[in-house]
Amino acid sequence: MENKVYMYSSDGDITNNYITNKLTACGIAEGDTVMISCRLPFIGKLATAITFVDLSKIIIENISTLIGEKGTIVVPSYSYSFCMNNDFDQKNTPSTLGDFFETFRQQYAVGRTLDPIFSVCAKGKNTDFLINGPNDNCFGEKSFFGRFHSLPDAKFLLIGLNYHNITNFHFVEQINKISYRYIKEFPGKIIMPDGSKVARIQKYFVRNLDLDYEFKNFFKYIEKNELSRVTKFGNTTIKMIKEKVFFNAVTSLLKKKENFFLKI
Repeated sequence: MENKVYMYSSDGDITNNYITNKLTACGIAEGDTVMISCRLPFIGKLATAITFVDLSKIIIENISTLIGEKGTIVVPSYSYSFCMNNDFDQKNTPSTLGDFFETFRQQYAVGRTLDPIFSVCAKGKNTDFLINGPNDNCFGEKSFFGRFHSLPDAKFLLIGLNYHNITNFHFVEQINKISYRYIKEFPGKIIMPDGSKVARIQKYFVRNLDLDYEFKNFFKYIEKNELSRVTKFGNTTIKMIKEKVFFNAVTSLLKKKENFFLKI
């Protein structure tokens, strides 16, 4: 299994050993609580008879082995249909994010938050703490993102993605009360695992649609200050940044210039 090829890439064959070594080099270790986002097609070309589900599983299982029983994996399972007047089914509403996210939700997760827009799934030691709690304010202080922030050593892991793909960014914006976003309420129903329906008014910190983001200077800031660990992974990279480091960096930049992240 260690030498089974899952993908071909410019950095060599993607095997079990390759994945383990790259995750270790990026700082994934025993006891970590890690939130993962991944774009599988960016890694390389699938080997014969290998699917993206196969690749998802080997990545998830590698991370599970590295973090051990004291660790926790968190994976987004976002779905935006609630904003279009559709019920959110905690058990069955699929994520819209891709194979990696759905593989984790369907085959590994032991819990999912009741946020009908920005739900996350988890497996591991901190699952109950992260999953259970207020979920009616997507990026509020007591939301999942607030609970994740309260952990001392939480990490973000990005495979084939960049720092602007960390949704926690909007939590930092809301905590800092930036003026270019505002709370919008979305009413609807949540379908519980027992089939019952619960009314929900979901608060979502939305942006003014005439504004766009620009993150190039943020990427340079992280690189210049060596705030993350980056390693080659197939045709792309793995990036790991600690939640506290990310939170403090975004907060610092917002306090210096509120429109730092905006395209003006």
